[in-house]
Amino acid sequence: MTLTNTRHLRVVPIPQSEPHTAGCTVASQATLSGPQTISVRVLTPVSGSAGALIGVRVGAILILVADWEALRSIRECVAQAAELAPVAFGSEA
Repeated sequence: MTLTNTRHLRVVPIPQSEPHTAGCTVASQATLSGPQTISVRVLTPVSGSAGALIGVRVGAILILVADWEALRSIRECVAQAAELAPVAFGSEA
């Protein structure tokens, strides 16, 4: 039996200190149930030219918010989720 290596490694460039651009660098899914530990903090980089971020932690999920537009997007989706909650979960206990 011959084994072949199917992994393809590539050189990853050194991160540059550049301002954040629009978009999301990761897509993931998580299911939350019950009360969650939450934390919100301003995260200031110790070097480079990138600006401060807001770190929003809900349970084990950490979201780094880079600007007002991203914050507005999160606020809007949470507001929409609150409107849909009675349909999904019934009346609030």
